[in-house]
Amino acid sequence: MTTPSDPIPFKPSQPFCDPAHGDIILRATDDAIFHVHRVVLSIASPILKDTLSIPQPTASAHAPEISMPHSGPVLDRECFFYPGAQPIVESLTQLREILEILVDRCDVQSVVNHGQVYLRAYITEEPLRVYAIAVRHGWDDLAREAAKECLKLPLRSSALEPPVEFCYVSGLAYPRLVQYHYRCGQAGQQGCRVPDPRPLVRSSHEFGGSGKVPKKCPSCRGQGWLDEYRERMGEKIQVTPVRSIQDPVLEIQVMEKAGDCSTCRGWAEELFKNGWNAIDAAISKACLVVAFVLAVTDGTLQVKLNLDF
Repeated sequence: MTTPSDPIPFKPSQPFCDPAHGDIILRATDDAIFHVHRVVLSIASPILKDTLSIPQPTASAHAPEISMPHSGPVLDRECFFYPGAQPIVESLTQLREILEILVDRCDVQSVVNHGQVYLRAYITEEPLRVYAIAVRHGWDDLAREAAKECLKLPLRSSALEPPVEFCYVSGLAYPRLVQYHYRCGQAGQQGCRVPDPRPLVRSSHEFGGSGKVPKKCPSCRGQGWLDEYRERMGEKIQVTPVRSIQDPVLEIQVMEKAGDCSTCRGWAEELFKNGWNAIDAAISKACLVVAFVLAVTDGTLQVKLNLDF
């Protein structure tokens, strides 16, 4: 008889809670009982196949029983490869643990595709952790995607510590990612400096009847506000080389300086509407030529950079 202070026993999800289902019982550490089919486990995992080949004690007249080293909730999530299972993975930590047990320990290769789908769902919010998990399992394409997403993070900041997932991968994985981040930052900063948007913008003011923006404004004898904007934006991109140069706060600050000149005021607004697309494209192109190459060969992680400047 249970008392109000006793924990509520965990009840496995369908189809594991049906006593009429399966020909073997998996007992969790909290005594939760899972009814499963021996043949399904044997097909899914060669490790489980070997385990099931060992004679097991019979808990009832019909079903042998195997004690598992995991709690009911963990075991319930681990069985998401099972036909008819409806797993609920609530966090990236849970997913990492599932993949560790099923892929690394039990060699359940049938969960790889599902695992990658689940893992990709976290790539925007937690790209650094996704990168480490993908590297651990040798999922190169997913690791490259995550590496690109990591460009939005200040990886070279002392305040950013590698997550715990990097404890399970090669010591090369993180420094190579930082190197990739650094080279993309350099490329993006250079891309911000090289193209000149002025020839692409036609001002509402007529400069000598051409309507084109000259290199030097005849009114203020220079356009230092533009050079300052490009320099400051280049510094931002060098730290977090994302493929976007939108910075409304900085734009407002520079527009205020451009507004001091009656001539520059008109075309500066046009620059932020249209002309800066050229520099944005140049930054994207500069970062694209820094290709991140990751390969796992014979169980040894090899991370390298393929740079083509």
